[in-house]
Amino acid sequence: MRQVHVVVLNWNGKEDTARCLESLARLEPPADGSIVTWVVDNGSTDGSARELPERFPWARFLALESNLRYAGGNDRGLAAALAEGADFVLFLNNDTEASPSLVRELVAEADRAPRAGFFGPLIHDGAGRVWFAGGAVSLWMGWTWHATGEGGAAHDAGYLTGCCLLGRRAALAALGGFDEGYYLYAEDTDLCLRARQAGWTCRFVPAARLVHYVSSSSGGAVNPFKAYQRTRAGLRLFARHARGLQWLTWPVGFVALLLAHAAKWTLAGRPDAALAGFRAVLDALLGRAAGDAFPVPARRAAISS
Repeated sequence: MRQVHVVVLNWNGKEDTARCLESLARLEPPADGSIVTWVVDNGSTDGSARELPERFPWARFLALESNLRYAGGNDRGLAAALAEGADFVLFLNNDTEASPSLVRELVAEADRAPRAGFFGPLIHDGAGRVWFAGGAVSLWMGWTWHATGEGGAAHDAGYLTGCCLLGRRAALAALGGFDEGYYLYAEDTDLCLRARQAGWTCRFVPAARLVHYVSSSSGGAVNPFKAYQRTRAGLRLFARHARGLQWLTWPVGFVALLLAHAAKWTLAGRPDAALAGFRAVLDALLGRAAGDAFPVPARRAAISS
């Protein structure tokens, strides 16, 4: 039987993770397949590593000594899943609830699209609005964005969000998982761009559904930490993937978009977030480490998207 291994990251998010695991307990397995669930604990201090295994004995737990953030935690889960013979690995944020058919629909699309390496669902936020319906990226403009339409047929996307990302074993093994050089954010886009460069496609699958309680992992929708880290991650992403004449255009487009965001954040009463975005650019130019700028928000932050 084919194995689908689900990897859920946790860092001081015990109740979010419990809600996610309750939804995973209702997952329908794919045809000729089974589901294995992993919880990777990123060095929690809220008792997660002790209490969650007691509450969910059917899941497998991998406790890390420290917070390795999104890429590091998921890569440890990926290594464990591949060692156990996983045919597919589903990376899933802990602040989500899966529909019962999520895995079955994603794997069914994998059977229909053998050249696709990665698959992602239609994602709603906690208020029922479409949050993700496929992602696009412009290496010319230095922009990434989510589509927000409902329904339709499965199709190739520029990138898929790491909030919920199913990877085929062959693609994951060839690419080596996520790039741990990113401090936080853009690891998913980077993986998808590397997959496309290697000849794989990334498929958006609207028949698969998920609810994502957006930004619970980074302290809110607008804050200096998130503004800073998203800006730093974007700079790294485009610097790594831009080629030739794209280097003449993407920095201009990137700064123009940052100015627009800064104006929006300031009007929303968060000029500190705007200043953090500009500081991210300055720190990148000066070669300062991304992890030195702002403390991790007190609630929890180790998960992307």
